[in-house]
Amino acid sequence: MHHAFGVSSGPVILSLACMAAIADSVIRTAACDVPSLFCLHMNGQGPPTFRFRLQPFGFDIGLFAEYSAFMKFSAPDLCTTRTRVLDYFYAQRLTVENPNLIFDWERSLEPGNFTKVIDQLCWDVGFPNTPQLLPRYISCEDPIINENYPEIAYYRDIIFYFKFMMLAPHDALPEPKAWMPIDAKLVWKYNGVGTGYSIHGFNQTLKFTVDDKLDEKKELAAKAKDTINTAKTGVTGFLSKLFSSRIRGRGSTDASAILGQKIDDEEGQWACPFFCFVGVRKSVRG
Repeated sequence: MHHAFGVSSGPVILSLACMAAIADSVIRTAACDVPSLFCLHMNGQGPPTFRFRLQPFGFDIGLFAEYSAFMKFSAPDLCTTRTRVLDYFYAQRLTVENPNLIFDWERSLEPGNFTKVIDQLCWDVGFPNTPQLLPRYISCEDPIINENYPEIAYYRDIIFYFKFMMLAPHDALPEPKAWMPIDAKLVWKYNGVGTGYSIHGFNQTLKFTVDDKLDEKKELAAKAKDTINTAKTGVTGFLSKLFSSRIRGRGSTDASAILGQKIDDEEGQWACPFFCFVGVRKSVRG
């Protein structure tokens, strides 16, 4: 779907990104009465033990920022929603170290670092935690984990659908038809080291391109963004700053005055999380 970002594909992928953000937020919210051990371990707040160095886990949204920059959105609120999704995962990424990144399926369909979470959970509860069993716990082929912590499978499937719809080529998508909700249920199978998981849903095996050069693409995208920003600081940027500072007064409705930092254009306003989400608009009229 990412090969043609039309009006229809943008909202679909953004909706799944919102689902992934909501699911991730819920899975990190500990219940006040009997909190889930899985939720605690996702936040690095599991019961203290000498065996593990407890740290938060999280997943990388891959090239969603780069891909979604070229998507067509039919309403302004979709653009602001995209910004909020990016802000959520950017803030989370600052707290999660690379060895604790899970669901790294755009690089490999192996269990990856998610086995660390399951291993910690098994240690606390007393489930067998041999290396052969941990991948099967994730796929629910051994149901002991899923029976006691069903939220793991729901969380896993939501993140998979988000990445699948973003990375799958057109010929790998299910055909358009009146599918039933049960058709969307994913069945996972672990095929061993070197092959990883196969995922079945919508009466077919769901596949997307595993990209072993994802880090290189991210680096190229970052360089391209830096080039654009550098160009903005040239003659055009100088003239824009010159005239905007003369025309626009620094009054109570000016973003720079409110935020206490220099804001030269609308893009700078949206890049500031405080302006977007804390509710400064209450003091801004117009």
